[in-house]
Amino acid sequence: MSAYICSPAQFAALAAFALSDPANSSAIYEFRESNDIDSAKRIASELARQNIRSVAYRYPDSNDLPGPNMGSNKVVIQEAERLAEKYLFFPRSLKPLDYYRMCQGYEYQSSENPEWSSSLAYRQIDWLKDKAVRMLPGYENAVRDYEDDGDNASAPICLYALAGGRKKKR
Repeated sequence: MSAYICSPAQFAALAAFALSDPANSSAIYEFRESNDIDSAKRIASELARQNIRSVAYRYPDSNDLPGPNMGSNKVVIQEAERLAEKYLFFPRSLKPLDYYRMCQGYEYQSSENPEWSSSLAYRQIDWLKDKAVRMLPGYENAVRDYEDDGDNASAPICLYALAGGRKKKR
Protein backbone atom coordinates (compact mmCIF):
# COMPACT_ATOMS: atom_id res chain seq x y z
CA MET A 1 0.00 0.00 0.00
CA SER A 2 1.20 3.51 -0.78
CA ALA A 3 1.82 6.08 1.91
CA TYR A 4 -0.96 8.61 2.49
CA ILE A 5 -1.96 11.32 4.90
CA CYS A 6 -4.35 9.92 7.50
CA SER A 7 -7.61 11.66 8.34
CA PRO A 8 -7.73 14.54 10.83
CA ALA A 9 -10.24 12.44 12.78
CA GLN A 10 -7.61 9.73 13.29
CA PHE A 11 -5.04 12.21 14.63
CA ALA A 12 -7.70 13.71 16.91
CA ALA A 13 -9.01 10.38 18.21
CA LEU A 14 -5.48 9.28 19.11
CA ALA A 15 -4.79 12.60 20.84
CA ALA A 16 -8.00 12.41 22.88
CA PHE A 17 -7.23 8.79 23.74
CA ALA A 18 -3.85 9.88 25.13
CA LEU A 19 -5.66 12.14 27.59
CA SER A 20 -8.73 9.99 28.22
CA ASP A 21 -7.68 8.98 31.74
CA PRO A 22 -6.62 12.08 33.69
CA ALA A 23 -5.11 9.98 36.46
CA ASN A 24 -2.98 8.05 34.00
CA SER A 25 -2.37 10.33 31.02
CA SER A 26 -0.48 8.80 28.12
CA ALA A 27 0.61 12.12 26.68
CA ILE A 28 4.38 12.18 26.48
CA TYR A 29 6.00 14.90 28.57
CA GLU A 30 6.96 17.04 25.56
CA PHE A 31 3.31 17.34 24.49
CA ARG A 32 1.86 18.29 27.86
CA GLU A 33 0.55 21.81 28.05
CA SER A 34 -1.11 23.73 30.89
CA ASN A 35 -4.48 22.10 30.14
CA ASP A 36 -5.83 19.00 28.40
CA ILE A 37 -7.34 20.94 25.49
CA ASP A 38 -4.00 22.47 24.52
CA SER A 39 -2.25 19.12 25.09
CA ALA A 40 -4.74 17.30 22.81
CA LYS A 41 -4.33 19.94 20.12
CA ARG A 42 -0.55 19.70 20.36
CA ILE A 43 -0.59 15.90 20.10
CA ALA A 44 -2.99 15.93 17.15
CA SER A 45 -1.02 18.59 15.28
CA GLU A 46 2.32 16.84 15.81
CA LEU A 47 0.90 13.48 14.71
CA ALA A 48 -0.44 15.20 11.59
CA ARG A 49 2.86 16.99 10.90
CA GLN A 50 4.88 13.77 11.21
CA ASN A 51 2.49 11.93 8.90
CA ILE A 52 2.70 14.76 6.35
CA ARG A 53 6.53 14.78 6.57
CA SER A 54 6.56 11.04 5.96
CA VAL A 55 4.31 11.19 2.92
CA ALA A 56 6.22 14.20 1.53
CA TYR A 57 9.45 12.23 1.97
CA ARG A 58 7.91 9.26 0.13
CA TYR A 59 6.69 11.49 -2.72
CA PRO A 60 9.27 14.30 -2.89
CA ASP A 61 8.24 15.51 -6.35
CA SER A 62 4.50 15.64 -5.69
CA ASN A 63 2.55 18.81 -4.91
CA ASP A 64 -0.63 16.80 -4.36
CA LEU A 65 0.02 14.28 -1.59
CA PRO A 66 -2.40 11.34 -1.23
CA GLY A 67 -4.87 11.68 1.61
CA PRO A 68 -7.78 13.90 2.60
CA ASN A 69 -8.67 16.44 -0.06
CA MET A 70 -8.79 19.49 2.19
CA GLY A 71 -6.88 22.03 0.13
CA SER A 72 -3.70 22.19 2.17
CA ASN A 73 -1.72 20.43 4.86
CA LYS A 74 -2.33 23.41 7.14
CA VAL A 75 -6.08 22.77 6.94
CA VAL A 76 -5.53 19.09 7.81
CA ILE A 77 -3.59 20.15 10.92
CA GLN A 78 -6.18 22.75 11.93
CA GLU A 79 -9.01 20.23 11.54
CA ALA A 80 -7.08 17.66 13.60
CA GLU A 81 -6.70 20.24 16.39
CA ARG A 82 -10.40 21.21 16.23
CA LEU A 83 -11.51 17.58 16.39
CA ALA A 84 -9.06 16.77 19.21
CA GLU A 85 -10.76 19.34 21.41
CA LYS A 86 -14.20 18.02 20.44
CA TYR A 87 -13.22 14.39 21.12
CA LEU A 88 -11.94 15.29 24.59
CA PHE A 89 -15.47 16.26 25.57
CA PHE A 90 -17.30 13.80 23.31
CA PRO A 91 -15.12 10.66 23.21
CA ARG A 92 -15.45 8.26 20.33
CA SER A 93 -16.96 4.86 21.07
CA LEU A 94 -13.86 2.91 20.14
CA LYS A 95 -12.42 -0.15 21.84
CA PRO A 96 -8.80 -0.53 22.98
CA LEU A 97 -8.12 -2.80 20.01
CA ASP A 98 -9.45 -0.08 17.67
CA TYR A 99 -6.95 2.38 19.13
CA TYR A 100 -4.15 -0.17 18.85
CA ARG A 101 -4.93 -0.78 15.17
CA MET A 102 -5.19 2.97 14.53
CA CYS A 103 -1.73 3.34 16.05
CA GLN A 104 -0.42 0.61 13.77
CA GLY A 105 -2.00 2.24 10.72
CA TYR A 106 -0.67 5.65 11.69
CA GLU A 107 2.79 4.19 12.28
CA TYR A 108 2.81 2.56 8.85
CA GLN A 109 1.87 5.84 7.16
CA SER A 110 4.28 7.97 9.18
CA SER A 111 7.49 5.96 9.13
CA GLU A 112 8.83 6.75 5.65
CA ASN A 113 11.35 9.44 6.61
CA PRO A 114 14.61 8.59 8.38
CA GLU A 115 13.77 10.73 11.44
CA TRP A 116 10.70 8.65 12.31
CA SER A 117 12.28 6.53 15.04
CA SER A 118 13.60 9.60 16.85
CA SER A 119 10.45 11.70 16.47
CA LEU A 120 8.11 12.72 19.28
CA ALA A 121 5.23 11.25 17.28
CA TYR A 122 6.97 7.85 17.36
CA ARG A 123 7.26 8.03 21.17
CA GLN A 124 3.64 9.15 21.52
CA ILE A 125 2.35 6.27 19.37
CA ASP A 126 4.50 3.82 21.32
CA TRP A 127 2.88 5.04 24.58
CA LEU A 128 -0.59 4.81 23.06
CA LYS A 129 -0.07 1.23 21.86
CA ASP A 130 1.03 0.29 25.36
CA LYS A 131 -2.02 2.01 26.85
CA ALA A 132 -4.36 0.20 24.45
CA VAL A 133 -2.84 -3.20 25.21
CA ARG A 134 -3.14 -2.62 28.96
CA MET A 135 -6.86 -1.90 28.48
CA LEU A 136 -7.58 -5.16 26.64
CA PRO A 137 -9.94 -7.53 28.45
CA GLY A 138 -7.98 -10.08 30.45
CA TYR A 139 -4.76 -8.08 30.50
CA GLU A 140 -4.69 -7.68 34.29
CA ASN A 141 -5.12 -11.42 34.84
CA ALA A 142 -2.72 -12.56 32.12
CA VAL A 143 0.45 -14.42 33.07
CA ARG A 144 3.23 -11.94 33.76
CA ASP A 145 5.97 -14.24 35.00
CA TYR A 146 6.28 -17.85 33.97
CA GLU A 147 8.34 -20.73 35.23
CA ASP A 148 8.25 -24.31 34.03
CA ASP A 149 6.82 -26.53 36.76
CA GLY A 150 8.71 -29.54 35.42
CA ASP A 151 5.64 -31.77 34.97
CA ASN A 152 6.54 -32.65 31.39
CA ALA A 153 10.29 -32.19 31.65
CA SER A 154 11.04 -35.91 31.16
CA ALA A 155 8.37 -36.67 28.55
CA PRO A 156 9.88 -38.37 25.47
CA ILE A 157 9.91 -36.32 22.30
CA CYS A 158 8.27 -37.97 19.36
CA LEU A 159 10.16 -36.85 16.26
CA TYR A 160 7.39 -38.22 14.07
CA ALA A 161 4.89 -35.86 15.74
CA LEU A 162 7.30 -32.93 15.54
CA ALA A 163 7.70 -33.55 11.80
CA GLY A 164 3.97 -33.23 11.36
CA GLY A 165 3.31 -36.96 11.17
CA ARG A 166 4.56 -37.26 7.60
CA LYS A 167 6.87 -39.96 6.36
CA LYS A 168 9.31 -39.35 3.56
CA LYS A 169 8.65 -41.34 0.41
CA ARG A 170 11.58 -43.26 -0.90
